[in-house]
Amino acid sequence: MTNVITPALRLQLLTTLGTTNAAYTFLDFVDAYKKEMYTREGVSDAWIGTYRDYAWYPLVKTILHTSGAAPQKALDEVAEAVRAASKIIIKLPFEPSEALIRKLYQMFESVAGGCLLEFDVDKNISGGARVFLNGKYLDSTVATRVQSYLNEPNAIDRLL
Repeated sequence: MTNVITPALRLQLLTTLGTTNAAYTFLDFVDAYKKEMYTREGVSDAWIGTYRDYAWYPLVKTILHTSGAAPQKALDEVAEAVRAASKIIIKLPFEPSEALIRKLYQMFESVAGGCLLEFDVDKNISGGARVFLNGKYLDSTVATRVQSYLNEPNAIDRLL
């Protein structure tokens, strides 16, 4: 391998990607790049430029231009780092905004050290979220909190 993926570059790439949807788009690009290499015996800047609207595009351009004679190996190494990243699944009652995605990413990045977020909309959640991380499950929904409170000893007496 080319050892392109330093810890700093890995973190920068995962931060730039942020979500599993963006990661899948990036991995599709890597696959398309390989196909383009085999079918046309090279990849043009114009072809790569068709991906310029993605946030990860400048990083990919840097990787390709600094990898010397082995850009495909460099992309394979980067793609493997993306595939190996921790994935955090967050179930919300609504589609998250870009601002919320950034805030959640910053919060989980400090815990998971470079991760990918996957969002799942669950209309049955009446408030809060459910989070799955490294085999652990955190339910911070309103319904769960109320149920937990009501299960405490003397909960009804405290309400009266």
